[in-house]
Amino acid sequence: MKLTKKKNEKGFTLIEIIVVLVIIVIMAAIAIPAVTGYIKDAKDSKYISEARSIYTIVQTEEAKAKAMGTTVAYDGMDEVINEKMASKDINVTSVTNESNKYTFIFTSNGKNVTVTFTPNTDDMKVVSATDAEQ
Repeated sequence: MKLTKKKNEKGFTLIEIIVVLVIIVIMAAIAIPAVTGYIKDAKDSKYISEARSIYTIVQTEEAKAKAMGTTVAYDGMDEVINEKMASKDINVTSVTNESNKYTFIFTSNGKNVTVTFTPNTDDMKVVSATDAEQ
């Protein structure tokens, strides 16, 4: 009995299918971490944009205090900022300025976000963004 191959056989061999699956897995292994990195960068950009809005209000309040010859009270600054940003889904819980380095802590879209900023360096960083406790 002689085994012969038919000339009109159509379809893929098991080896061909395995090779294609291995290529797909390798491509997914490369793509998934890159995509998740892009998503994190996009969220960080959103938080930095919100922090810039907060900083603009802080600058305004500092300028008002300087014009009146008083010192800035960062303790109550969160209430002023929340009042001015009432239309956005942002709730500022803390604003501090230590050694000309600002730290903003706020809630945005269910995340507790901490951003640090050093003026004149444009060095604004998202320190953390964690789920807010319900």
